[in-house]
Amino acid sequence: MKAKCIALYNEITEERQGKSAWLTIGKEYVVLSIQCSSNSVGKKNYYFIMDDTGTWGSLQNAKQFEVVSHNIPRSWKVYSKAELDFLEFTPTSWSKEGFWEHYYDAEPEALAIFTKEVEAMYEEEGLKFVE
Repeated sequence: MKAKCIALYNEITEERQGKSAWLTIGKEYVVLSIQCSSNSVGKKNYYFIMDDTGTWGSLQNAKQFEVVSHNIPRSWKVYSKAELDFLEFTPTSWSKEGFWEHYYDAEPEALAIFTKEVEAMYEEEGLKFVE
């Protein structure tokens, strides 16, 4: 799945902004996972992408994008946490307990799992992932 950035919004104020360190208007991003949540504030959908910083992936509000490739990655599974009104489409290996803590702690095994999944999703879109 790929999405093109069509607008930039401040996540806190939800006002449009002219520039961002994370996204570029007009640029296409491979969507690595999707998170959907609903709470007392409202409903929000997020895309997890490799942003313009090139270091870590980041969650970005989906309203900033239009989908340009509707291919669903083969590795995605659906995970639901009804008590949190939360739904996620993500690779199975990323949904395991503690994965994200290990990833952000830069543990080699978690980084290797992450990179393998990202490479596969980029390949499915006919792209090569470059770290």
